[in-house]
Amino acid sequence: MDLVETLQNLLGQVPELVQPLIAAIAGNFLVVTVLVLLSSGARRAKFQRAYERYGVPGREPLGGEVSTRGAC
Repeated sequence: MDLVETLQNLLGQVPELVQPLIAAIAGNFLVVTVLVLLSSGARRAKFQRAYERYGVPGREPLGGEVSTRGAC
């Protein structure tokens, strides 16, 4: 049996009143998963562009280190 058949059989055992709720939950899960994957890729690309433009985080453009001591 493949996954789709197994899920259809499992869903067939659930009362008909609950089936739309399960389908809605599964649909929402898939949509959220896709959105998270797409946004993480965009975030990674944004970070990469900033890294390429400004260099290593925590370093000054002229080579000195950024001091966080006494920065209050």
